[in-house]
Amino acid sequence: MYCDLTSEPRSAWTLFMSERTPGSGVFKTVPLYEDKPINEDGPQWNVYRLSLSKMKQLRSRSTHWRVTCSFQLDGLVYRDFVRAKIIDFDPLTLKGASICKRVEYINVRGHSCSECDVAWWQDDVMLHHDSSKSAVCEFVSSSGAVQSEDNFGYYDVANPNFRCTESGRESTTNYWFGSYLE
Repeated sequence: MYCDLTSEPRSAWTLFMSERTPGSGVFKTVPLYEDKPINEDGPQWNVYRLSLSKMKQLRSRSTHWRVTCSFQLDGLVYRDFVRAKIIDFDPLTLKGASICKRVEYINVRGHSCSECDVAWWQDDVMLHHDSSKSAVCEFVSSSGAVQSEDNFGYYDVANPNFRCTESGRESTTNYWFGSYLE
């Protein structure tokens, strides 16, 4: 397990899933509410996921979750990033399509908002946001999107301008649970 104690001041984060994207597709059709541990005892940025029971245990000790892009290459970058409070949006229980959920902050290709509602999908596929959908919820990031563009997971259609699927790099999508220290 990779723990990050330095990227955000007064916070601690634990990686619970990471995948080389696009290309790997290992978790494409495996929602977070399904059990599919890989490399659980030896984390690898290219393919790693805790068991569902360990994810639930980690979630129970956390207040937030976030998704970073290519953390192993760049550290924390707020472009192409999302962070939410678990109380507002639990990624392990969301089931459905185009469900509006509150996030603390999201940025997709430079489009961002804070404390806003964002459309998410996780229905027999990995959790993701489709930025090509116009104004399904409060957050709109369709400018610069490719048709049916997937962000933060699934990646049936990837945009080379999105950092998690950037062309010419060893891009990854990284999921974390964490808390802010008071």
